[in-house]
Parts: sequence; structure tokens; C-alpha cells
Amino acid sequence: MLIKISASIREIAEYAGVSVSTVSRVINGMDRVSGETREKVTKALEFLDYKPNEMARVLRGKRSNTIGIVVSDISNNFFAKFIKGAENAAMAEGYNILVCNTDSDYVKERECIALLLSKQVSGIVLASVDFESGPVCSTVPGGRKEDVPFVYIDNLPGHLQEYNSVSIDNALASRQLTQYLISCGHKDIAILAGAVMESTGRDRLCGWKEAMAESGLEAQDNWAIPGAFTLESGICCMEQLLAKKNKPTAVIAANNTIAYGAMLALRQSGYDVPGDISLAAFDVDDETRLISPKITTMNQPVQNFGREAIDICLGLMCDDESNEHKRSQQIILPHDFIEGESVGEWLRSARSGR
Repeated sequence: MLIKISASIREIAEYAGVSVSTVSRVINGMDRVSGETREKVTKALEFLDYKPNEMARVLRGKRSNTIGIVVSDISNNFFAKFIKGAENAAMAEGYNILVCNTDSDYVKERECIALLLSKQVSGIVLASVDFESGPVCSTVPGGRKEDVPFVYIDNLPGHLQEYNSVSIDNALASRQLTQYLISCGHKDIAILAGAVMESTGRDRLCGWKEAMAESGLEAQDNWAIPGAFTLESGICCMEQLLAKKNKPTAVIAANNTIAYGAMLALRQSGYDVPGDISLAAFDVDDETRLISPKITTMNQPVQNFGREAIDICLGLMCDDESNEHKRSQQIILPHDFIEGESVGEWLRSARSGR
């Protein structure tokens, strides 16, 4: 006997050729949908036999029209842009956002999650740093996935089989950035990897190792410097590299603040970029154009992270809870390479005697 399983809201959206948020508006009887689009979605709902979970809808009806956002460093331009993208997407659908900052403290992160749940938020988007005891959605009271939609961005809970997330392929992006440095003639390449217990740092470290191995180059362990995703860590880790007898000719910084710290340490020590050491990074987006030289960078579409994460939340708010196997959505967005002026062509014979 064949049992027909009700379609998910994302499948409805794909069939009708509209966004998940548009389907959500139709299901919930909201405005801002044209008659033609509403008819198209209604026909898709009927054809694909969409059946919302009525109990879940009753529970969600008791929640606020607010989506919680938890980030590790609200002062970082990366997260500021993410919040902007999320807020624009949420407000377009009649939702507000409530932002919490954890300062990369997993204890504070749990407190933020508990606070948001107490406010009856309809969903939570989380840039987690909690690698000690598993995902907060399973350890915070009332934070089970079936109660409130959780969507991860940036650092992902790789030990979970089912979770919702928006990210780039960090290992691939790091491998490509390393390959670019190699194509410029660099063979001695170091990486300031950030927090390698988080998936972002770990994957970027792996990408560097893979690119070096593919090119037959030695990925020296003492040139892979772990730390934190902060300016202070960038300074400290760069100083560690400069203290070594055998110095690299190029350095990759695993995020923007590490790159700023590394650049500061290089300048304070009298090194020229890229004349003495080349520098490449992730997520450097200097809208002021005051950083000189302009840093070569691999950037994430961070505002799109915000939009996609809200899109997933909206979908899960009215999706059929019984279709658990359809609920895990790991969206991988394309990264963007931006060539700057901080990487120079390198000939080994021209290496500085420093």
C-alpha cells in the first residue's frame, strides 16, 4: 500500500515558482500577495496535498511575531550585515527581530537562548560558539527543535545528523584562496586559523592543508596558528609567526578581525605588505576604502545568509511537523573572491633576509 506524504512548504514554493515566505503569507491569510500569485499557491497546495499540523499551528499561534537572532560579536561588520539582511527579510513578512550578543561566550549564549525562548519567539537564528556540550537547542529547556525552529549560520553543529543551516563551503573557499597564493609563486604559506574547535575555523584549516598537499607543498604545523576570531588574536598570532626563524612568505587570516590584527602586527614590526609578506583573508569588506593595501579576500554573501535563515524559519513555522525527514535544510551559498593589493608575486630568490 502506498502512503501519500504531505508536501513541505518549500516543495510548495518550488512547485508554484514563488518564495517560501510568499507561501507562508498565503497559508496564514496575510496581505501583500497578488490575486494571481495567491491563486497559483492555492492550486499548488491542493495539488501537492499540503496538510499543516494543526496542533503545531495552535502552539505557534501563542508565540510572538518576533524572531530571535544570536551572534557572537555584534561589533563585527560581518554580523552587522547579517543582522541587516535578516531584519529586512523579517520585517517584509511582518516579523520583528530581537538581537542578542554573546561575546563568543557559550555560557552567555545559553542565557541568550533561554531569554529568547521566554519571550515566546517564533524562531531563532544562531551563530553558535557552543562546542563544549552540543547544540543549545537540545540543552536549553524548551529549546527542542520541534518546539521552536533553530537555524544555524557561520559555525555549524557538525555532530548533529539533522539541523537547519546557511553557510558557504568553507573548506573549498580556503582551498581556493590557498591555491591563489600558490599561483602567485608562494610556497611558504601560513594560516591564522581562528577558533579551530568551531566548524568555520576547522574547515578553513582543512582547506589550507588540502591545497598545500595537492600542490606537493609542506603544510608546516607550526605555521597553522589557532586562536580566536578577534583583533587581539590576529596581533598575537602574527607576532608568533614573526618570531619564528623561518618565516612564511604569505599568510591567510581566517576572518576579517584576525586580518586587521595581523596587518597591525606586521606594520608595527616594520614589515611591508605585500613586499615582505603577502596577506589574504576571509570576509574583509572595507566600505571606507581606508585600509591600504586593499586586502585580497574570500567573502561570504552575509546579507543573503540573513535572508535565507529567515526564509527557513518562516517555512518551518507552518510546515508539517510530522515530515521530520524533510525539515533539515543545509543551504550552501556561493562565496566570492575579491582580488586586492595585499598579495604580491613571489620569487624565492627575492625573499627578504629578515
